[in-house]
Amino acid sequence: MSNAKAYLDTPPALESRSLNDLCNNFADGFCHLTERCSWRDTHVITRIDGTTPAKQTLITTPNILSLAPRKTLRNNEYDNDGPGALSSSGTPRHDNDHVSIQDIQILPTTDEILSKRRPYMPLKSNDRSNAHRLPPGPDRLMDVSFRHQRYENTETLIDGCYHGMQQLWESKTRPSTIEYQYTLETPNGNRYSLFRNVAFEELSFHESKGAVVRLSFDCPKYLQDMQIHKHPVLERGMLCALIGIHDGTDELTTTFFQVDVKQGTLAMKPITGNHTRASVMLSFADPEDTASVRRSAYYMHGLIKASFVLADFPTVLLTGFWHHLKRLQKLADNPNFVFSSKIAPTSTLGSKAIQPPSYASKEGFEYNLAGIQSERVNGSTFSIRPMHPDTTEVESNATLEELKSKTTLDQGQAVALYESLSRELAMTQGPPGTGKTFLGVSLTRVILDSQEKSHPKPILVAAQTNRACDDFLKDVMEKGMKIARLGGGSKEDWIIPYTLHPLCGKMKMTQMEGANAYSARLPLEHLAKDGLGWAESLSTQMLGWHSLKDHLKAYHRDIYDHFADLEKLDRYEAADVRKVKRYSGFAYEFWVGGGDIKDITSLLEVLDRLLGEGQPAEETSSSASAELKERIMASVKRNTDTIPPGTGKPGNVWSLSLPDRHALVASWIQELNPWKVCDGFAEVHRRHQVAFQRKKTVMRPYLARCISSQQVIGVTTTGLVQHWDVLEEVKLRTVIVEEAPECLESHILSALFPSVQHAIFIGDPLQLRPLINTQALSAEYSPKYRLDESTFERLMLEGVPISRLTVQRRMHPDIADLSRAGDYPYLTDHESTLSHPPISGLNDRLYWFNHRQPESRPDPRSPMAKSHSNRFEVEFCAGMVRYLIEQNGYKLGDIVIITPYNGQLAALTARLGEHCTVRLTDNDRNTLLDEGLLQPGDINPGTSEGSVLLSDMLRIASVDSFQGMEAAIIIFSAVRSNDVGKLGFVATRNRINVACSRARDGFYILGNAELLGNVDHWAKRIDVFKEKDLIGSSFRASCPRHPEKIHEIHEPEQFSQIPTCSIPCAETLPCGHECTETMAAVNFHAPEFATRAPNLADAVDATIGSPAQWSAAYHVTVFHARNHARSSFGVVSTFVRDFVRKPVYGSAFSFTVKELDAALNIKDYYPVDENGTTKARGVSKIPSPESLQCPDCSRAVCNVERYALATQLQDMIPTIDRYYAKMGRKLAAAVGELFNTGASLRRSSEGFCQQLQTGVIFGMKNQRLVVERGNMMLELQQHVTRFHDEIVIPFEDNLKRLVTFVNNPDIFGEVVPTFQFRYRLVYYLCRLVTLEDGLRVFQHLGTLGELDRHTSTLMEGLKAKIMDHALAELKSLDSTIADAKVAKLPRLEVELRIVQLGLYLILRSMAVDSGVDLKTSSEAVQLLMERYPDTAGKMIGPFREVEARMRNGALRASFLDVYGGGSKEMVRALGKHQVGALKHCDNHHLHSSATFPSCPECGREVKVAAREIFQDAKELATSEAFMAKAKTLLVSGRFASGLAGYRKK
Repeated sequence: MSNAKAYLDTPPALESRSLNDLCNNFADGFCHLTERCSWRDTHVITRIDGTTPAKQTLITTPNILSLAPRKTLRNNEYDNDGPGALSSSGTPRHDNDHVSIQDIQILPTTDEILSKRRPYMPLKSNDRSNAHRLPPGPDRLMDVSFRHQRYENTETLIDGCYHGMQQLWESKTRPSTIEYQYTLETPNGNRYSLFRNVAFEELSFHESKGAVVRLSFDCPKYLQDMQIHKHPVLERGMLCALIGIHDGTDELTTTFFQVDVKQGTLAMKPITGNHTRASVMLSFADPEDTASVRRSAYYMHGLIKASFVLADFPTVLLTGFWHHLKRLQKLADNPNFVFSSKIAPTSTLGSKAIQPPSYASKEGFEYNLAGIQSERVNGSTFSIRPMHPDTTEVESNATLEELKSKTTLDQGQAVALYESLSRELAMTQGPPGTGKTFLGVSLTRVILDSQEKSHPKPILVAAQTNRACDDFLKDVMEKGMKIARLGGGSKEDWIIPYTLHPLCGKMKMTQMEGANAYSARLPLEHLAKDGLGWAESLSTQMLGWHSLKDHLKAYHRDIYDHFADLEKLDRYEAADVRKVKRYSGFAYEFWVGGGDIKDITSLLEVLDRLLGEGQPAEETSSSASAELKERIMASVKRNTDTIPPGTGKPGNVWSLSLPDRHALVASWIQELNPWKVCDGFAEVHRRHQVAFQRKKTVMRPYLARCISSQQVIGVTTTGLVQHWDVLEEVKLRTVIVEEAPECLESHILSALFPSVQHAIFIGDPLQLRPLINTQALSAEYSPKYRLDESTFERLMLEGVPISRLTVQRRMHPDIADLSRAGDYPYLTDHESTLSHPPISGLNDRLYWFNHRQPESRPDPRSPMAKSHSNRFEVEFCAGMVRYLIEQNGYKLGDIVIITPYNGQLAALTARLGEHCTVRLTDNDRNTLLDEGLLQPGDINPGTSEGSVLLSDMLRIASVDSFQGMEAAIIIFSAVRSNDVGKLGFVATRNRINVACSRARDGFYILGNAELLGNVDHWAKRIDVFKEKDLIGSSFRASCPRHPEKIHEIHEPEQFSQIPTCSIPCAETLPCGHECTETMAAVNFHAPEFATRAPNLADAVDATIGSPAQWSAAYHVTVFHARNHARSSFGVVSTFVRDFVRKPVYGSAFSFTVKELDAALNIKDYYPVDENGTTKARGVSKIPSPESLQCPDCSRAVCNVERYALATQLQDMIPTIDRYYAKMGRKLAAAVGELFNTGASLRRSSEGFCQQLQTGVIFGMKNQRLVVERGNMMLELQQHVTRFHDEIVIPFEDNLKRLVTFVNNPDIFGEVVPTFQFRYRLVYYLCRLVTLEDGLRVFQHLGTLGELDRHTSTLMEGLKAKIMDHALAELKSLDSTIADAKVAKLPRLEVELRIVQLGLYLILRSMAVDSGVDLKTSSEAVQLLMERYPDTAGKMIGPFREVEARMRNGALRASFLDVYGGGSKEMVRALGKHQVGALKHCDNHHLHSSATFPSCPECGREVKVAAREIFQDAKELATSEAFMAKAKTLLVSGRFASGLAGYRKK
């Protein structure tokens, strides 16, 4: 026994004041008057009277930690004598043992974890016995439901935390090591993860969660680097507990958190310097628990010294129970919920009759059934009245007959629909395959169509699982109903547009809603910023403004005024308050960090963002960057002090050096009470949570209005309780609960909103009950508790009337006989079930393979010891699946193996996963991982999600997780086989019903019939097998074509020994030939068979393609694929690729390379040597489609790898054509986006400049604004550059290589690339527009008057950056202009020169020499426009405008406005190219004859005078770029052709 006991939280040190003595706005989180408020002296963080935690702990004798194993509780060991002081001992068991459920903390307290007394567990009984302290009725129901469900979800936490405390205590005397085992199991069998040597790294603050904590811990070696992300530990949303023991006092604490994100050792290395520590960011599991927040702040600040471990519970999801229990506590305030007299009656006497819904009880009301009429009924109106107490049997029968005749409802569905519409609380039992969802959709349609048009209300559909919810919504959507989906658990992509956020995006707020949302958001934002400031102070030990300002205000008012004066709002409008307050504390932070002293490196990065990142030419070197920085610093000569000196000491704090500033802050820290600082942080968190809840309340009407516009709202029961307040605002009238028998009582109670008039429960209580973990509370093991008894089942047993579906459409009648032998004797078969196909390769569709092979006996120390498995059945399943797949042509997706035991599930997954891709449900996968039965890499290693089709995956499932699903073939592995008569799960009635009702075509049981026959529900099914002679110790396999040939299977390996049929097939193949192969299964002739064998799909598809393109290789593939698959289950075949490389035998058609080359005349298209290798360039002609056909069957060989070149030649010109069209469209879109963004920059320029303000506080704000503005053009610029580099350049380069290979101008001539030039032009335009905008910002900064140092630096840095960027672009432009000359692109050259002149104007306005020879460049543009009037001449307007500005000053309008007049139409026309209209011009430019009469780049050339020729030649001779290009051409031997681009004709 240790002496460790629970730590009692000390009272807060922060003083408390009455709300009447405070500024109410500030107490709520935000006072918009700030320093102008008459209550400004109360703008300090204090506790507020009456805001103590709602849950008070009881004062009890402390419980002490024992080092002995914690006692396991069985169903007869719970106390039911009363809670708290009502117990037989007269004292509470622990400090959380309250009489009222409203006072119980949902998560266990430390003292509760340490308690040795048995927990209080009330009996579930609704009679007047002494089973409960409360009388029968709603109060008792909620008390029992709350206590049972809380125990179910917290017992794992209590057991794990107790074990973790023992581990922590033992570590006090045991040296710590990094090689520890982090996965532990308690003596009671609960698995959890425990991380050691935990330390607080930082506190932070989240905008909605409030205070968050980052903890680090010693990371075990096998979780280091990135391995921690591959293991199911510390997963997002899961619950974990920080267990601490205080140094010296040995007091224990437990703080529960929810995992936000985990970080591996690589992320921590910059902090720790090694690979041994990982970290995790956590939010408080109970945000209202301010004591935990305070305690964490004490730990972080070092006020309490303690040692810690972190317990992670991978199976406990907080949202799975937290909100349900919270809802029960709130319902206890008003226990008379809707239908409480039926669901929780105060007496067992009285009538069980149920009235129609209130809305349907109005005089003359009728249900409109037109929406569910069958097609055979001609659009006539169809309505019925709900059944009333005075409705006669004759009237009811007449209504039912009309329902059956005018709809597609069967007898059971018609009765259920009529009764469900006539009962305010309606329950329908639907056995397997009877159409429960169809009934629910029909009810939804009828109720919606019958509402008053002036007051429509959506119908809420709740389900236990995301799959069931999504399936229902999909069905109603296909019927034309509008849907909404609440909650984020769906995995279906199609559901995304119907979730809350997209729906809200389509509906605008009203003016009142917007105002309310704004007023609620202000305090939340302010408190979040304050909280972040407090958190940073506690984390860094250097107090920030938010934790210090109250102290300065009280004791150093003169210094406080130095900083606070910068935040006064005298010169700002009220609308600017939010913007200014966002920078609250910046002056202090700027001062303490020496922001006015440090250099401007970060500022240069901001300016780069504004002016664009990266240049197409040379990058700025580090030395150039340093030179730039020195130049800017030298130009900033202003005094850094912009604040008048104060009147008190220590004078003007802005004149202090950085060390003196830090010394002054340290003296202030010494003056503070650190406990108060921590308490202040907790108080900010509390206020933030209040503000967050207030915001949710304000947003509720708007969110309700968004979903009210839909007709059906789908949600899981967990999502329902999370969105309860919003749904309550909708004032729902009708609720439908799908699979209601799978829902706990608390889930149903949460769905009964006060406004509900009609509740419909659909499901089958004879299938699965609600899933629970605590067997001792289950109806099977302890009928006096029955936590897993649903409201549906309980009411049905109590005699509340129900409806029943009777016609099943799923199972073949032979399989349905098993259900009829059990709990469904009334079940009938729909005629469609008679047409189910027989099972190929097996003699019977229904069979029980009876064996006596014993179940496995694993090592008691291994995880497998917790469950059961049977190795013989595992091998038998593997052999059977292999046989069905390989020899009978089934897809893996046709077969499902189900079993009741996780041990068998793990064994099957491991065994079958060796040969094929296994598909597990999420629940099964998580269970196997959590219980240690499998490791993450054991399940389909190397297969990424989505990489394999579902039809190519073998499903293996537990019986529980397969509820509601079906498959063509089901194999049931019963597992249990022993001499002592033990059965367990497999004997559960509900599981037997589920297992025997999932199969459509074939159902096979592997199990010990003698053992299972001891259970009545199994014995009845065994009798069915015996009556049909379908049970035995041998399995009967047979040839489907020759069923008289039967093979008896006694052992798993015999499946692989079954010989193939020796009789030729003789059926007609798709190609028309007769099949000469010997095969059994008809499935082998299905067109898709080539992809049916496991893992063969990729190999076949890669070479053969789709069925429509099958070639001669098809004949080889079909038969050869079968032979390969038969020899090795799951082998990836490579025979297809070898087809024409060597003779292939045993197939319908086979050729050698030489034979097929000759048959196809390959040498007529391109030269091939004797070895069959392409030996030279040059294509003689393009083959026609008819010339590449199999000589035997005339099918195309286009997908045979050897003839890929020939077939690609067929597509060469159309492919180029399509790419040209794509490039044109992309270019037009980029130019359009350029003009749109440029226009947006121009329109917003004035408003943006007005936001730039001088002053220390606005320095960072100005930077942020500059960055945001720079992003507008930067994104487009990066997109253009990326598309140019990744798409345009590779395409045009490949096009050149292709033309070189073809080497035949009659097929396709030489091509000069033009698109890469066009994209480079767009890039330059982006740069010019960006620099032009930067110039406007620079000019505005010069008008602000006296500037602070930060703004001065911004201005000078902006000037230097504009200058350097513009000069770099001019240098790059000179090279591009020379390239355009060589490529004979006169129009493009003119456009580039106009951009060049635009850059010149920018530099001239800043008095910077650009180095541009204006005279030469202008004359070159004029000459090109005269020579090429149809192309370059189109730019005369822009050029004249630029020329005028060069004479008179800067551009009067944006450059794009000037430039666009001559270029936009041409680019738009490029985007309208029609495939088939691609042409070459004489200069080898591709262009579209559909949109241009001639080449848009060069066009018609006009002769010019000799003077102009000489002038042009002189310009060329003096051009550095031209000379560089000429040298390049001389080296490459292409000088003559290159020079031709400069000659005048």
